[in-house]
Amino acid sequence: MNPDKFTHKTNEALAGAHELAMSNGHAQFTPLHLAVTLVSDPSGVFHQAISNAGGESAAQAAERVFNQALKKLPSQSPPPDEIPANAAFERRFQQVYVAEPSVVDTISILRGLKEKYEGHHGVRIQDRALVVAAQLSSRYITGRHLPDKAIDLVDEACANVRVQLDSQPEEIDNLERKRMQLEVELHALEKEKDKASKARLVEVRKELDDLRDKLQPLMMKYRKEKERVDEIRRLKQRREELMIALQEAERRYDLARAADLRYGAIQEVESAIAQLEGTTDENLMLTETVGPEQIAEVVSRWTGIPVTRLGQNEKERLIGLAERLHQRVVGQDQAVAAVAEAVLRSRAGLGRPQQPTGSFLFLGPTGVGKTELAKALAEQLFDDENLLIRIDMSEYMEQHSVARLIGAPPGYVRRHFRPELLNRLDEIVVFDPLSHDQLRKVARLQMKDVASRLAERGVALAVTDSALDYILAESYDPVYGARPIRRWLEKKVVTELSRMLVREEIDENSTVYIDAAPNGTDLLYRVEKNGGLVNAATGQKAEVLIQIPNGPTRSDAAQAVKKMKIEEIEDDEDEMDM
Repeated sequence: MNPDKFTHKTNEALAGAHELAMSNGHAQFTPLHLAVTLVSDPSGVFHQAISNAGGESAAQAAERVFNQALKKLPSQSPPPDEIPANAAFERRFQQVYVAEPSVVDTISILRGLKEKYEGHHGVRIQDRALVVAAQLSSRYITGRHLPDKAIDLVDEACANVRVQLDSQPEEIDNLERKRMQLEVELHALEKEKDKASKARLVEVRKELDDLRDKLQPLMMKYRKEKERVDEIRRLKQRREELMIALQEAERRYDLARAADLRYGAIQEVESAIAQLEGTTDENLMLTETVGPEQIAEVVSRWTGIPVTRLGQNEKERLIGLAERLHQRVVGQDQAVAAVAEAVLRSRAGLGRPQQPTGSFLFLGPTGVGKTELAKALAEQLFDDENLLIRIDMSEYMEQHSVARLIGAPPGYVRRHFRPELLNRLDEIVVFDPLSHDQLRKVARLQMKDVASRLAERGVALAVTDSALDYILAESYDPVYGARPIRRWLEKKVVTELSRMLVREEIDENSTVYIDAAPNGTDLLYRVEKNGGLVNAATGQKAEVLIQIPNGPTRSDAAQAVKKMKIEEIEDDEDEMDM
């Protein structure tokens, strides 16, 4: 809007209104805002300021009318939001909708901004990083639009690389923190005299030695790479100085000096930079290059979705995912295989875009491992079984309430409801009832959970197969599957162990033996002070749950446990000597 198109009186009114707005604390009212309002509302206060000027000046008329009007206007910006639109306003302006650019257009925008961000952060951005930024932001980041979210991705990735160049790598920093924690713990344990502290002292010293052995080569590599990065930075700064000198020589027509700089010193510096930057080592701890990996790391932090390239350790985890799930889920080979294969496809990058990793409908009787498989999968993928969203289905008991989860009520889609639901599932997995051998494995896993709680007190737990058979016979319910086992253990075994702890019948560094009574009507508990979990001389730990096969008597069982511990400690000592 050009002020030259207004009459002199209109410009005077606008100027007076703007001065009055400024003096009343409304600095957001620019002459442009006032002019737009004058056009959109000719019968309003601005028109009165001009038409009622009469013998007084336009500024005085504006002051008189605006003094009342400004008291009613909001203080937030922008004020045009408070001005009602009318037909006159719409006729004088054309609405222009700016659509969100496509991924291809976003890549072009990022290429145009590349040089600006390289200069600002002092890093080098690969073209592949720009392509990945546009693709990943479009796929994974919702609620924002291109190119804004892609630009922010590149900006944060550049900032991360810049920060890493100016500080220690994260791997070394974590090891240094761990070393400091162990040293503090070492000094505290040296003042203690009990057996458990002495055993832990041996363990801490061994951990410190291993940590120092791991930290030393990393520090040497970091110092070497730091020298390389500093040299590259010094050479680039020198190149900039030479370029400025070259431009100055060309302005002064000093051709000899310009030729020496262009074909001599500058080429030497650029050759040295190219040689230092041309390293092919993919395991560099420091880099000035922003690549696809750096972009993917930012996306992972923003969304929590693992989109980074698979490392060697994660490849091994994915290949053996089914085996690790079976450590918690007994049986159910088909269900475990279906879930593990879905995760494998997703992490390999071949999963369907805009779709979840997998959609499964778990069917089967209660207590056969459906919930346990979901928890085990959360633990393997996110290192915490609590990172799982569970929905209380008691809120969906009525037929119509299911619409909260799946959309329209069944009556709306009529006979097409069934395929519409089932076609969105990757697989319908049926869980089979558990056999007796599988239930014994479940009981052993549940007993190991109890043993881990005792292990926090330095107490080991030894259980015979006869005791597990008795527990199964007492707790198994074909209707509820394996879930009653946990409740029975809590009610009977954990309660009895708690009584023994309160009565001080269980001491630290001892072992509790659980066996079935000869008549098979109860469990027998016995405590032996045989070192428990930790050997004070070597610092080696035994298993938290010691399994004793059926057959030996209670005294033979104790001897078997002692033999197992001694053999384990001797094996560990042999490995340390090697």
